[in-house]
Amino acid sequence: MPHFTGFVLAEEPPLATKNPTCFCRAIIWNDQNNSLKHTILVWIEAPVYHNFQAYVKLKWMLPITANQEWKTAYPGAHIGLLEIAGIDNRHQSAILNAEKRAVEARLRARYAGFLRRDFLALPVMAAYERYYKRFDKTYHVLLQLESIVLKGKNLPEVSPLVDANFTAELDTLVLTASHDAARLQPPLMIDVSRAGDEIIRMNGAPKQLPQCDMVMRDNQGVICSIIYGQDNLSPISTGTTHALYVSYAPIGVGAETVLAQLDAIEKNIRLFSDDCWLVQKLVVGDSN
Repeated sequence: MPHFTGFVLAEEPPLATKNPTCFCRAIIWNDQNNSLKHTILVWIEAPVYHNFQAYVKLKWMLPITANQEWKTAYPGAHIGLLEIAGIDNRHQSAILNAEKRAVEARLRARYAGFLRRDFLALPVMAAYERYYKRFDKTYHVLLQLESIVLKGKNLPEVSPLVDANFTAELDTLVLTASHDAARLQPPLMIDVSRAGDEIIRMNGAPKQLPQCDMVMRDNQGVICSIIYGQDNLSPISTGTTHALYVSYAPIGVGAETVLAQLDAIEKNIRLFSDDCWLVQKLVVGDSN
């Protein structure tokens, strides 16, 4: 099968088109061996759209809401949403890898001489530690940060879309899951776990969820929880072209910190895919 690789916005409409809100996209495909490139120009007559970004939102944006149960259980909490499309995730990026090395060096300088108690005194880390302690768990970003700062390890190399998130996550400390949007079944809902909820973990094993953990659901059920991570139905792969990032922030992690995480992920993605589409980026709180 041909592999979709991206989009390019054309400059001018054809002479026969008089509609000022007509847009053109060059849809670029590669064959399986990456030897042939195929380009198709698609003109979109869109008098009801003010610009192409409006069309992108209508065409691609996943419907995501936070229900009252989540708002009641976690007043002051926030959820960050970043949805991006039109990305080629098949190849490692030298520019992104250089940014990862720079972030590692920055973290080691920032936290030189830190012990675990010092990490736990950081306001964002302390907020997650309080949340995880309710479930007798340790915040996994703390463990990852210690491995980089105290043990000299490097950020993992998975794929550009996954690495873009990991790199931002270690810098801001904001927990964020990454999903292949094409594998999700909307509508999506931010909720809390209930008795009987379970998730199929990345290793394929089912896991019963504790009650009142923050979760996200789609029509398939729970697809992500703070304590046990995301399911095995929607992980990002090398073939992902449309991604959804969801940041889970308990009380004590402000909206501006969550937005900084989303901005950092987007910045990292644009290092290797500058022509991607920003579909949506927002922070949801208990009041909206």
